[in-house]
Amino acid sequence: NEYKSYLSMETEDLYLGIDLSTQSLKCIATNSSLLILHQKEVNFARDLPHYNTTDGFIRVGSTVTSPVMMWIEALDCALEMMSKTLDISKIKGIGGCGQQHGTVYSRKGFNTKLDNLDHTRTLVENLRGFFSVEQSPIWMDSSTSELCWKMEELMSGPDNLAAITGSRAFCRFSAHQIYKVALERKDRFNETERIMLVSNFLPTLLTGAYVPVDFSDGSGMNLLNIFSKTWVPELMKMYGTDIQPKLGDPESLSTFKPKNISQYFVKRYGFSPNCKISLFTGDNPSTLAGLLLQNNDIILSLGTSDVLIGCSDDVAPSRDCHVFCNPIDDESHMFIICYRNASLVRFLTDAVQP
Repeated sequence: NEYKSYLSMETEDLYLGIDLSTQSLKCIATNSSLLILHQKEVNFARDLPHYNTTDGFIRVGSTVTSPVMMWIEALDCALEMMSKTLDISKIKGIGGCGQQHGTVYSRKGFNTKLDNLDHTRTLVENLRGFFSVEQSPIWMDSSTSELCWKMEELMSGPDNLAAITGSRAFCRFSAHQIYKVALERKDRFNETERIMLVSNFLPTLLTGAYVPVDFSDGSGMNLLNIFSKTWVPELMKMYGTDIQPKLGDPESLSTFKPKNISQYFVKRYGFSPNCKISLFTGDNPSTLAGLLLQNNDIILSLGTSDVLIGCSDDVAPSRDCHVFCNPIDDESHMFIICYRNASLVRFLTDAVQP
């Protein structure tokens, strides 16, 4: 088996998957048959201790963030390690996912900088100072309750908000994290050129130009109409200014035309200039896509949060669950029931048992 894996790496095209989660960044290389041939992981707390995180995040009261430069350095490290043990030039395509709801705020001039990166320097060295918010709000944050109430009031209640965006207002959803930045750090908000989710931040780095958020991960923001697949006009203006230009237009994962990888990665790591970068999506939509769920299928994921995921072409959003656009079928939707901190409950239950 080891010989076959080695032979595959020598003769076959390779494909790279990247996952930026709460605790780590993982890279997995496969062949066209999805045989895993190579993998690397950068654990944020273990491998990048200078960012002083606890399992990849920083908690101050109910505010929870992750350093955006830590994510970038993790990508630097993972690709550096892979380039020493894998023929990077054989990688024909890159896809991936990111933790849902987290937001990244780039300064004006960021897009121009991406097109002019110095390949003799790391991404961290190239991009330091190009983020208007250096600590990215993530899904564990629960500091935006009052802002959630304001949104539900604006949209005539939680049920009406859910009927349009697929969910009632939740603290961790991107809309409220963005709202908090707009209210409390107005100068930084005004300096922001683009607001990205973690999922479109990664391919933006890899292509050297802004990449749109996909419909499915965009559904986890409380800003997207999950039926028309457009930003909700009333919500775009609740920030004191129209934020649509800062978000860009969302696109379909299934119809997005892959982009060529940036010359920076070609020159620094040896990627083929013809390597294609697909649109990334969120971790939960990726679970559905990876398992090829069809209508009326259901899966249960027991992780940091417990998540029940299914898909259907006949959905009725309510305040009791989440409904997202389906990442692999534009005519269908996926539904999610999520229980945060479920693993902690299991741990405590096991701890008190005699």
